[in-house]
Amino acid sequence: MGREWPLVAFTVLGQAAVGIYVCAGTPLFLGAGSAGAEGRGRLTFIFAVLGLTAAASTLSLFHLHHPARAFRVLTNLGQSWLSREILFEIGFIGITALLGVCEGRRVGSEAFLKALFVLGGLAGVLFLFSMSRLYMLAAVPAWNRAWTPLSFLLTSLSLGALTAASIGGRWSGKPHPGGPLVALAFVFVSIEFAASLLATPVFGLIGHMPSPSLRPRAPARHWIHRFRLFVLAMGLGLLLVVVTTQQGSAGHSLGPNGFLAMALALVLVGQISDRFLFYGLLVPPGR
Repeated sequence: MGREWPLVAFTVLGQAAVGIYVCAGTPLFLGAGSAGAEGRGRLTFIFAVLGLTAAASTLSLFHLHHPARAFRVLTNLGQSWLSREILFEIGFIGITALLGVCEGRRVGSEAFLKALFVLGGLAGVLFLFSMSRLYMLAAVPAWNRAWTPLSFLLTSLSLGALTAASIGGRWSGKPHPGGPLVALAFVFVSIEFAASLLATPVFGLIGHMPSPSLRPRAPARHWIHRFRLFVLAMGLGLLLVVVTTQQGSAGHSLGPNGFLAMALALVLVGQISDRFLFYGLLVPPGR
Protein backbone atom coordinates (compact mmCIF):
# COMPACT_ATOMS: atom_id res chain seq x y z
CA MET A 1 0.00 0.00 0.00
CA GLY A 2 2.83 2.38 0.81
CA ARG A 3 4.23 1.93 -2.70
CA GLU A 4 1.25 3.77 -4.14
CA TRP A 5 2.15 7.13 -2.60
CA PRO A 6 2.77 8.78 -6.03
CA LEU A 7 -0.79 7.87 -7.08
CA VAL A 8 -2.13 9.06 -3.73
CA ALA A 9 -0.40 12.41 -4.25
CA PHE A 10 -1.53 12.67 -7.87
CA THR A 11 -5.18 11.92 -7.24
CA VAL A 12 -5.58 14.01 -4.08
CA LEU A 13 -3.71 17.04 -5.43
CA GLY A 14 -5.33 16.81 -8.85
CA GLN A 15 -8.81 16.54 -7.40
CA ALA A 16 -8.10 19.39 -4.97
CA ALA A 17 -6.94 21.59 -7.87
CA VAL A 18 -10.20 21.05 -9.75
CA GLY A 19 -12.22 21.69 -6.59
CA ILE A 20 -10.35 24.91 -5.87
CA TYR A 21 -10.81 25.99 -9.49
CA VAL A 22 -14.57 25.57 -9.26
CA CYS A 23 -15.21 26.72 -5.68
CA ALA A 24 -12.75 29.62 -5.51
CA GLY A 25 -12.86 30.63 -9.15
CA THR A 26 -16.63 30.85 -9.52
CA PRO A 27 -17.08 33.91 -7.26
CA LEU A 28 -13.98 35.53 -8.79
CA PHE A 29 -15.11 35.12 -12.40
CA LEU A 30 -18.86 34.48 -12.35
CA GLY A 31 -20.07 35.92 -9.04
CA ALA A 32 -21.88 39.19 -8.47
CA GLY A 33 -19.43 42.01 -9.02
CA SER A 34 -16.86 39.65 -10.52
CA ALA A 35 -16.23 42.07 -13.38
CA GLY A 36 -14.58 44.38 -10.88
CA ALA A 37 -12.68 41.66 -9.05
CA GLU A 38 -9.13 42.55 -8.15
CA GLY A 39 -6.82 41.17 -10.84
CA ARG A 40 -4.19 40.18 -8.29
CA GLY A 41 -6.72 37.95 -6.53
CA ARG A 42 -7.55 36.17 -9.77
CA LEU A 43 -3.88 35.66 -10.63
CA THR A 44 -3.10 34.30 -7.16
CA PHE A 45 -5.94 31.82 -7.54
CA ILE A 46 -4.71 30.74 -11.00
CA PHE A 47 -1.13 30.29 -9.78
CA ALA A 48 -2.37 28.15 -6.88
CA VAL A 49 -4.32 25.85 -9.21
CA LEU A 50 -1.42 25.56 -11.65
CA GLY A 51 0.99 24.86 -8.79
CA LEU A 52 -1.15 22.01 -7.48
CA THR A 53 -1.62 20.40 -10.88
CA ALA A 54 2.08 20.72 -11.67
CA ALA A 55 2.98 19.09 -8.35
CA ALA A 56 0.43 16.31 -8.93
CA SER A 57 1.77 15.58 -12.42
CA THR A 58 5.41 15.61 -11.29
CA LEU A 59 4.83 13.30 -8.34
CA SER A 60 2.86 10.85 -10.48
CA LEU A 61 6.00 10.19 -12.55
CA PHE A 62 7.55 8.42 -9.56
CA HIS A 63 5.02 5.63 -10.12
CA LEU A 64 6.38 4.91 -13.61
CA HIS A 65 9.19 2.45 -14.29
CA HIS A 66 10.21 4.48 -17.35
CA PRO A 67 9.18 8.15 -16.88
CA ALA A 68 10.83 9.11 -20.18
CA ARG A 69 8.16 7.11 -22.01
CA ALA A 70 5.27 8.94 -20.35
CA PHE A 71 4.46 10.79 -23.58
CA ARG A 72 3.21 7.52 -25.09
CA VAL A 73 0.22 7.56 -22.76
CA LEU A 74 -1.66 9.78 -25.25
CA THR A 75 -1.45 7.24 -28.06
CA ASN A 76 -4.57 5.26 -27.12
CA LEU A 77 -7.32 7.83 -26.68
CA GLY A 78 -9.90 5.62 -28.35
CA GLN A 79 -9.72 2.83 -25.78
CA SER A 80 -7.77 3.94 -22.72
CA TRP A 81 -9.23 6.00 -19.87
CA LEU A 82 -5.66 6.70 -18.78
CA SER A 83 -5.00 8.43 -22.11
CA ARG A 84 -8.20 10.45 -21.74
CA GLU A 85 -7.35 11.34 -18.15
CA ILE A 86 -4.00 12.79 -19.20
CA LEU A 87 -5.54 14.56 -22.21
CA PHE A 88 -8.15 16.32 -20.06
CA GLU A 89 -5.52 17.12 -17.44
CA ILE A 90 -3.37 18.78 -20.09
CA GLY A 91 -6.43 20.63 -21.34
CA PHE A 92 -7.27 21.79 -17.82
CA ILE A 93 -3.72 23.02 -17.23
CA GLY A 94 -3.51 24.68 -20.63
CA ILE A 95 -6.81 26.55 -20.32
CA THR A 96 -5.98 27.66 -16.78
CA ALA A 97 -2.58 28.92 -17.94
CA LEU A 98 -4.21 30.77 -20.86
CA LEU A 99 -6.69 32.30 -18.44
CA GLY A 100 -3.78 33.52 -16.34
CA VAL A 101 -2.01 35.05 -19.34
CA CYS A 102 -5.17 36.83 -20.50
CA GLU A 103 -5.90 38.10 -17.00
CA GLY A 104 -2.32 39.22 -16.38
CA ARG A 105 -1.95 41.02 -19.72
CA ARG A 106 -5.51 42.34 -19.75
CA VAL A 107 -6.23 40.56 -23.02
CA GLY A 108 -9.85 39.89 -23.94
CA SER A 109 -13.16 41.14 -22.62
CA GLU A 110 -14.74 40.11 -19.34
CA ALA A 111 -17.18 37.91 -21.27
CA PHE A 112 -14.25 36.15 -22.94
CA LEU A 113 -12.57 35.52 -19.57
CA LYS A 114 -15.80 34.09 -18.18
CA ALA A 115 -16.20 31.78 -21.17
CA LEU A 116 -12.57 30.66 -20.80
CA PHE A 117 -13.13 29.98 -17.11
CA VAL A 118 -16.20 27.85 -17.85
CA LEU A 119 -14.27 25.92 -20.51
CA GLY A 120 -11.49 25.23 -18.00
CA GLY A 121 -14.05 24.02 -15.47
CA LEU A 122 -15.49 21.61 -18.06
CA ALA A 123 -12.00 20.23 -18.74
CA GLY A 124 -11.49 19.80 -14.99
CA VAL A 125 -14.76 17.89 -14.60
CA LEU A 126 -13.83 15.59 -17.50
CA PHE A 127 -10.43 15.08 -15.88
CA LEU A 128 -12.13 13.93 -12.66
CA PHE A 129 -14.56 11.71 -14.57
CA SER A 130 -11.77 10.05 -16.55
CA MET A 131 -9.76 9.53 -13.38
CA SER A 132 -12.63 7.69 -11.71
CA ARG A 133 -13.44 5.60 -14.82
CA LEU A 134 -9.82 4.50 -14.99
CA TYR A 135 -10.22 2.62 -11.70
CA MET A 136 -13.65 1.10 -12.33
CA LEU A 137 -12.31 -2.29 -13.39
CA ALA A 138 -14.41 -5.45 -13.52
CA ALA A 139 -11.42 -7.36 -12.16
CA VAL A 140 -11.47 -5.25 -8.98
CA PRO A 141 -15.07 -5.34 -7.68
CA ALA A 142 -14.30 -3.05 -4.73
CA TRP A 143 -13.30 -0.31 -7.19
CA ASN A 144 -15.95 -1.02 -9.82
CA ARG A 145 -18.70 0.68 -7.85
CA ALA A 146 -20.36 4.07 -7.52
CA TRP A 147 -18.16 4.69 -4.48
CA THR A 148 -15.13 5.40 -6.68
CA PRO A 149 -16.50 8.45 -8.57
CA LEU A 150 -18.39 9.58 -5.46
CA SER A 151 -15.30 9.56 -3.25
CA PHE A 152 -13.20 11.33 -5.90
CA LEU A 153 -15.88 14.00 -6.35
CA LEU A 154 -16.27 14.54 -2.60
CA THR A 155 -12.49 14.89 -2.22
CA SER A 156 -12.52 17.58 -4.89
CA LEU A 157 -15.50 19.48 -3.49
CA SER A 158 -14.55 19.32 0.20
CA LEU A 159 -10.92 20.35 -0.32
CA GLY A 160 -11.94 22.95 -2.90
CA ALA A 161 -14.60 24.56 -0.75
CA LEU A 162 -12.43 24.48 2.36
CA THR A 163 -9.49 26.07 0.58
CA ALA A 164 -11.73 28.70 -0.96
CA ALA A 165 -13.23 29.46 2.45
CA SER A 166 -9.83 29.51 4.15
CA ILE A 167 -7.90 31.77 1.82
CA GLY A 168 -10.43 32.84 -0.77
CA GLY A 169 -10.98 36.07 1.15
CA ARG A 170 -7.36 37.00 0.62
CA TRP A 171 -7.64 36.25 -3.11
CA SER A 172 -10.64 38.58 -3.39
CA GLY A 173 -9.18 41.26 -1.13
CA LYS A 174 -11.51 40.59 1.79
CA PRO A 175 -10.13 40.29 5.34
CA HIS A 176 -12.34 37.37 6.39
CA PRO A 177 -13.76 34.24 4.70
CA GLY A 178 -17.23 34.39 3.25
CA GLY A 179 -20.17 32.77 5.02
CA PRO A 180 -21.57 30.91 1.98
CA LEU A 181 -18.25 29.20 1.25
CA VAL A 182 -17.88 28.10 4.86
CA ALA A 183 -21.40 26.69 4.87
CA LEU A 184 -20.71 24.93 1.56
CA ALA A 185 -17.53 23.39 2.96
CA PHE A 186 -19.46 22.18 6.01
CA VAL A 187 -22.09 20.53 3.79
CA PHE A 188 -19.52 18.76 1.60
CA VAL A 189 -17.44 17.47 4.52
CA SER A 190 -20.63 16.32 6.29
CA ILE A 191 -21.70 14.35 3.22
CA GLU A 192 -18.23 12.86 2.95
CA PHE A 193 -18.18 11.81 6.60
CA ALA A 194 -21.58 10.10 6.28
CA ALA A 195 -20.66 8.43 2.98
CA SER A 196 -17.34 7.21 4.39
CA LEU A 197 -18.98 5.81 7.50
CA LEU A 198 -21.57 3.93 5.48
CA ALA A 199 -20.20 3.11 2.03
CA THR A 200 -16.41 2.74 2.18
CA PRO A 201 -15.67 -0.67 0.60
CA VAL A 202 -14.75 -3.35 3.16
CA PHE A 203 -14.66 -0.86 6.05
CA GLY A 204 -18.03 0.94 5.84
CA LEU A 205 -21.14 -0.22 7.66
CA ILE A 206 -22.88 -1.14 4.39
CA GLY A 207 -19.88 -0.94 2.08
CA HIS A 208 -18.97 -3.56 -0.50
CA MET A 209 -17.60 -6.77 0.98
CA PRO A 210 -15.56 -9.15 -1.19
CA SER A 211 -17.18 -12.47 -2.03
CA PRO A 212 -15.48 -15.73 -1.01
CA SER A 213 -12.43 -16.31 -3.17
CA LEU A 214 -9.21 -18.30 -3.25
CA ARG A 215 -7.31 -15.17 -4.21
CA PRO A 216 -5.45 -13.41 -1.39
CA ARG A 217 -7.24 -10.47 0.16
CA ALA A 218 -5.78 -7.11 0.99
CA PRO A 219 -4.87 -6.88 4.69
CA ALA A 220 -7.60 -5.14 6.66
CA ARG A 221 -6.50 -1.81 8.07
CA HIS A 222 -9.55 -0.79 10.04
CA TRP A 223 -7.53 1.59 12.20
CA ILE A 224 -6.84 3.79 9.16
CA HIS A 225 -10.56 3.97 8.43
CA ARG A 226 -11.32 4.87 12.05
CA PHE A 227 -8.54 7.47 12.05
CA ARG A 228 -9.99 8.98 8.86
CA LEU A 229 -13.43 9.25 10.42
CA PHE A 230 -11.90 10.80 13.54
CA VAL A 231 -10.02 13.56 11.68
CA LEU A 232 -13.05 14.28 9.48
CA ALA A 233 -15.19 14.61 12.61
CA MET A 234 -12.63 16.97 14.15
CA GLY A 235 -12.64 19.06 10.99
CA LEU A 236 -16.44 19.13 11.01
CA GLY A 237 -16.39 20.31 14.61
CA LEU A 238 -14.15 23.24 13.74
CA LEU A 239 -16.31 24.09 10.74
CA LEU A 240 -19.42 23.98 12.89
CA VAL A 241 -17.91 26.53 15.24
CA VAL A 242 -17.19 28.87 12.34
CA VAL A 243 -20.60 28.33 10.74
CA THR A 244 -22.51 29.00 13.94
CA THR A 245 -20.50 31.99 15.14
CA GLN A 246 -18.87 33.30 11.95
CA GLN A 247 -16.00 34.45 14.13
CA GLY A 248 -14.27 31.18 15.02
CA SER A 249 -14.75 31.33 18.78
CA ALA A 250 -15.71 34.41 20.72
CA GLY A 251 -12.56 36.10 21.87
CA HIS A 252 -10.27 33.35 20.54
CA SER A 253 -7.02 34.59 19.05
CA LEU A 254 -7.14 32.16 16.13
CA GLY A 255 -10.14 33.79 14.50
CA PRO A 256 -12.10 32.24 11.61
CA ASN A 257 -9.11 31.89 9.30
CA GLY A 258 -7.19 29.95 11.94
CA PHE A 259 -10.05 27.54 12.57
CA LEU A 260 -10.60 27.04 8.85
CA ALA A 261 -6.90 26.37 8.27
CA MET A 262 -6.97 23.71 10.98
CA ALA A 263 -10.10 22.17 9.49
CA LEU A 264 -8.47 22.12 6.05
CA ALA A 265 -5.40 20.34 7.44
CA LEU A 266 -7.54 17.71 9.18
CA VAL A 267 -9.70 17.04 6.13
CA LEU A 268 -6.60 16.79 3.94
CA VAL A 269 -5.16 14.16 6.27
CA GLY A 270 -8.48 12.32 6.05
CA GLN A 271 -8.37 12.39 2.25
CA ILE A 272 -4.84 11.02 2.16
CA SER A 273 -5.82 8.24 4.58
CA ASP A 274 -8.81 7.35 2.44
CA ARG A 275 -6.71 7.15 -0.70
CA PHE A 276 -4.22 4.79 0.93
CA LEU A 277 -7.19 2.62 1.93
CA PHE A 278 -8.45 2.76 -1.65
CA TYR A 279 -5.21 1.50 -3.16
CA GLY A 280 -4.82 -1.00 -0.35
CA LEU A 281 -7.94 -2.82 -1.60
CA LEU A 282 -5.93 -4.15 -4.53
CA VAL A 283 -3.54 -7.03 -3.99
CA PRO A 284 -1.11 -7.21 -6.91
CA PRO A 285 -0.35 -10.70 -8.28
CA GLY A 286 2.52 -12.45 -6.54
CA ARG A 287 1.97 -10.86 -3.12
